[in-house]
Amino acid sequence: MNIKRYFLHRPNSRGIFTLRATSDTPYFHHVATLAELRKCLEEGTLYTYHFNALRSILEKTASFFGHDDLKVCLAGLQDEALYNRALNLLSHGKYAINEPVEMVDDNKELFRRILNDVLDRFQFSLPALATEGAA
Repeated sequence: MNIKRYFLHRPNSRGIFTLRATSDTPYFHHVATLAELRKCLEEGTLYTYHFNALRSILEKTASFFGHDDLKVCLAGLQDEALYNRALNLLSHGKYAINEPVEMVDDNKELFRRILNDVLDRFQFSLPALATEGAA
């Protein structure tokens, strides 16, 4: 039996989603979310709710490794305490995805540091996100 696997894909930032076929191994949701966060970082379109997304990914990663706390993902990073505090404070605000608020520059820089340090540490193999118009 030939089974096709699909994942939800957003080829641009206009909120239009498509189903994309995968090869033998489907993309994991958390890896696709990390790729989306990296793309937002590169484009400079960071909103306050992105801290919530990053925290959620770190919690899932910690759980995958059998731990109850996302701190395990930050352990050993140069700014571990700062990152933990920032993720705890900035992911518990009243941020609504339907009313996005752009991050202030200081928070964008902090988000960039956290995301890059986590990506460097875990070496996720992130998919390249398709450009607009790609199928």
